[in-house]
Amino acid sequence: MRRLFLWGVFFTILSLPLGAKTVADFEGRTVSINVRPQRIVSLAPIATRVIAQFEQIEQVVGLDQGSLAMDLLPIPISERGTSITNLGNARTVNEEAILRLRPDIIITQYDRAAADRLSGRTGVPVLCIQNRNDMDYELYELLGKVLFSENRSTEIIAYMKSIVLHAEATVQNSNNVQPPRVYVATDTSLLNTFPHDPIVKICGSRNVGKEITSLNYWGGATVNVEFLIRSRPDVIIVWIVFNAPNQITELKNTLSRKEYANIPAIRNNRVYSFIAASSGKDYFYTMVSISETLHNFYPEQYNAQMLERDIKAHLKLFYPSVDYAEYKQLRDRVNIR
Repeated sequence: MRRLFLWGVFFTILSLPLGAKTVADFEGRTVSINVRPQRIVSLAPIATRVIAQFEQIEQVVGLDQGSLAMDLLPIPISERGTSITNLGNARTVNEEAILRLRPDIIITQYDRAAADRLSGRTGVPVLCIQNRNDMDYELYELLGKVLFSENRSTEIIAYMKSIVLHAEATVQNSNNVQPPRVYVATDTSLLNTFPHDPIVKICGSRNVGKEITSLNYWGGATVNVEFLIRSRPDVIIVWIVFNAPNQITELKNTLSRKEYANIPAIRNNRVYSFIAASSGKDYFYTMVSISETLHNFYPEQYNAQMLERDIKAHLKLFYPSVDYAEYKQLRDRVNIR
């Protein structure tokens, strides 16, 4: 029986067109792509960002509404002037519209059953992806294969690993510096937090929310004012979306509350804003956040000149068409200093 199975796999491989790719997606499904996709549908914002980083956004013909509205450096997709169809909510997608688009591949965050049904309905390969770990190297590797961008995928993965190693080396060489206790706020109320932010760990510090066990679907949690005061963080990091500048005013109002006056981070002016993606994880922002965190925690070992040098390198890798001055304008929108 095993021999028959192996012969079946062998003949299946032989029957695929030259250059075809066969992969296992994140739901364990076998997906075959016959040619480099020229017409891509993405129903997952994180996949859309990776497609842009692979410089294949011009091949995208349809997106979920979250992807279409996302902040994508330097110009949101909705303002690019390309003909991309809004397919609606990713979970209640307009399948008739997908059929009219005649895509070569559909990328989703569906489960196995939903993906199989969509593939059967459209006759198009459907790839299931997820956020699986802190850095999502597997995601880049998988999308690199199905989009025939393996060299670009390998380049990005190697770069991300080098940045993590550099951060860990900086921490190891800073043994005489006491790492701060950090609270990560995911909005300007400061009452929503990310207890297991990998950047805090990579940069050698302790997340004061790490004991929280009641998490939502993406790993965040809601706390009360008493928790924030009791945790007494040395540093507060606040995620801000650069296309929502009103958040800075909201944050400053929150920080001025009397009951927060004795929190060390607020008393010592160690509240930092980081750029957050409006939807879908963006690893350019992640690399920037690692570099900024190193500078904020270990300024003697990692000074402002080093920070600027590395952010320019991050930008060159992930979004080479964006000028540093252009990025700096966006970054300044979320600066609370």
